[in-house]
Amino acid sequence: MEWDFSRRGLDGEVYHGFEGWLAFARQFSGVWQEFHREVEGLLGAGDSVVVFSRDTGRAQSGVEVVVSVGQVLTFRDGKIITYRYFGEDRQACLDAAGLGSQRSVGQRETLPRKKV
Repeated sequence: MEWDFSRRGLDGEVYHGFEGWLAFARQFSGVWQEFHREVEGLLGAGDSVVVFSRDTGRAQSGVEVVVSVGQVLTFRDGKIITYRYFGEDRQACLDAAGLGSQRSVGQRETLPRKKV
């Protein structure tokens, strides 16, 4: 499992495996008093899913943040194997998923559900 946050501005990093996820979760939870993610759009791309979301939160310092971000999640055998964060660069997000300009940014698609 790989969690790629290398495109984040100040503290971009790539985390690996369960221990990497725990390290990220500790860092992330230490920054926010509140954090919410609202999905704005989903696009299927083979073994990957592009997720566009609106993230809102209040940092420990009291600063409020609202940002629209793109992410690409890649699956194998019904499990996430990579998560890539693209911040506000939606076109880079689409390009990374192999969608390029094939779809309009923010278009919502219903994806089939798999039984787990």
